[in-house]
Amino acid sequence: MYLIHKGLNLDKTRYQFPFTVVTNQTVSDCNWKTAYLAKRKPKIPKDTVLSITNMFQNFEGSWLVTEYEGFYYSINPEYVDVKE
Repeated sequence: MYLIHKGLNLDKTRYQFPFTVVTNQTVSDCNWKTAYLAKRKPKIPKDTVLSITNMFQNFEGSWLVTEYEGFYYSINPEYVDVKE
């Protein structure tokens, strides 16, 4: 599976799950309306180190799957930097 988003080329042969990223801005879940209004998921602050457990693409875009404070998030790869 390839996840290509604005020059970020992540594939399962290059990155073994889980891999680590750092947020470069405050991040919400991809479905922020449901996440905040119904589930009260907190926003992920800038410079937070996250462990990416999976990734996927759908008609809305490319997404990285992670867990933060007991909630699962699908986040946009544009909002993170891969930590080497």
